[in-house]
Amino acid sequence: MTTDPPNRPGAGPRLLSPPFPHDPRSVPLAQRRRYADELAAAQAAWLPRLRTLCDTAPPADDFPAFLLATEAFLSLRRRLGAAVCRRALPADVADELDHFVDAYRDYLRTDEREDAFAPTNQRVG
Repeated sequence: MTTDPPNRPGAGPRLLSPPFPHDPRSVPLAQRRRYADELAAAQAAWLPRLRTLCDTAPPADDFPAFLLATEAFLSLRRRLGAAVCRRALPADVADELDHFVDAYRDYLRTDEREDAFAPTNQRVG
């Protein structure tokens, strides 16, 4: 699987090792952190942008903004387009972005008892 780094027009896709899965929650915590290291450039590009686009609490420094550079979030990335402020986003995209930020806040902190399909950031069990 490949990634398409943001804000780099003409840059070719990059191969991740191992390939990034379609369900990011299926990745063990240690591998999540390795992906974060491999996608540091995407993290640096996306994190400040997310902070201006979100209506929820701003993402912390360890928020996995790099996930937006993976194929798992290709649809959301495309719908965000070049928006630099929240007002530029359609309401459904803004809502989905807020849900993304809330759902993945602890992605690099823990992988215990996650439910990838929960409608909120609640833990199961």
